[in-house]
Amino acid sequence: MGVIAKQSIKGTVYTYAGAVLGFVNTGLLMPKFLETNQVGLINLLVALTLLFANFANLGMGSVNVRIFPFFRDEKEQHHGIMMLGAGVVLAGIFLSLIVFFCLQGYFKSASYDSSGLLSRYIFYVPVLFFLTSYIFFFSSYFRALFDALTDIFLREFLVRLLTFFALLAYIFHGVDFKGFVLLYVLAYTSPLPIMLFILKKSGQLYFRLPDKKYWHIHKKEIFKVAFWGIVAGFSGMAVANIDKTMVTGFLGLEATGVYSVCFYFGVLIIMPARALSGISAIVVAEAWSKNDREVIRRVYKKSTVNLFLVGSLLYVGILINLDNIFLIIPKYASGRGVIIFIGAGYLFQMLGGMAGVILSTSAYYRVSSWMMLAMILLVTFSNLVFIPRLGLVGAAWASLASIILVNVFLFLFLYVKFKLQPYNYKHLLIVALMAFSLLINQLLPQLEFYLLDIFVRSSIIVIIYISVAYIFKISEDACRIFDVFLNKLHSK
Repeated sequence: MGVIAKQSIKGTVYTYAGAVLGFVNTGLLMPKFLETNQVGLINLLVALTLLFANFANLGMGSVNVRIFPFFRDEKEQHHGIMMLGAGVVLAGIFLSLIVFFCLQGYFKSASYDSSGLLSRYIFYVPVLFFLTSYIFFFSSYFRALFDALTDIFLREFLVRLLTFFALLAYIFHGVDFKGFVLLYVLAYTSPLPIMLFILKKSGQLYFRLPDKKYWHIHKKEIFKVAFWGIVAGFSGMAVANIDKTMVTGFLGLEATGVYSVCFYFGVLIIMPARALSGISAIVVAEAWSKNDREVIRRVYKKSTVNLFLVGSLLYVGILINLDNIFLIIPKYASGRGVIIFIGAGYLFQMLGGMAGVILSTSAYYRVSSWMMLAMILLVTFSNLVFIPRLGLVGAAWASLASIILVNVFLFLFLYVKFKLQPYNYKHLLIVALMAFSLLINQLLPQLEFYLLDIFVRSSIIVIIYISVAYIFKISEDACRIFDVFLNKLHSK
């Protein structure tokens, strides 16, 4: 895939290094050393931050991806598009502050915050979404410059590394919980000053005002892209976080803590897509601008195979170790169904590859926004129905159903409008390989020491999975990477 392959491979390394840290932080240290309502608080602060920050961005992330190719000119400082976006984001932050202060009373109410813990720390939310709004903006700016790696390194790896140090400070009594929350906020917002420093050093931090000529030529399209970007961006983040806020409202902060920790195991499956989508978005946008359907078709086809292959291995790895996971964090055993259903949902999304990126960067990007709005209604309604009846599993069921419906719609739309159909027998081979791996797991004895069991069980399944995938040449890209690895071993 050229640029996509190079950056997605490195990006995946950063993403999974961050995932390991994230697992240590979220899956091990937080559940062991924090109370469940404290874990719930941290995750709720992040959920609220993401909701407000995405609204405050006012669609400028979409503008950077879709419109930037028309402004691209280093000699002319990209005709001032960076300052245009930065100014719009500032206006969006003020609007978000107004909305936040109007809703603050509800968040502090006894029905939402029965423990009173959120009321003591809610003042961090406006600080967080102020800084996070610009992190989102500059993340898209880096991607527009064909540099997705900086964004991935900072947001997927560095933030988790700093969070790890903050947890160590709390565990070894260097700070109390109040101090830990402050360190967590600093870690979460640390990418912004580093992004600005890198842009300044690379000569890409421009303070030129928007070029009037380019503004008049593209303003109509900018307004359209920004508007639908607001809808899609806010809707997407709302869909990803509304379950946590509704779990808090129905079941309390302790339940949110359990849900958030177990939800993270499902998120591990989708992480390769984050690395791939960062650079794919701008490459696909460039392809649309040139009407290069072959590039789009190739990205779509390869992404469905590669992501489904990796996602299936990760899902199998989680399923075969569920018993061991809850030996490590027994307080969170009520979230077992959350891991299973959220994991299944994200695996289905991996099967869809870059379908969402292809639609959102096409001339039909507004359809993507309408789809996300419909998904908000679907998620909200299904959570209202399932959470009171099924508790945490109900929230997971609601997310699973929504993910499946949206991805089926994406496939059908791309097939009808663009005749894009990426699926073949290789996807069936992956399903068979996943079933075969689970069958082999049933034949393995349970070792008494659970950490040893995790290592031995996972190693056997990974070796079998990779070997079969290589023999049947399921993924050209994966086989090529494996060949390079084998050649390096032989040359030593």
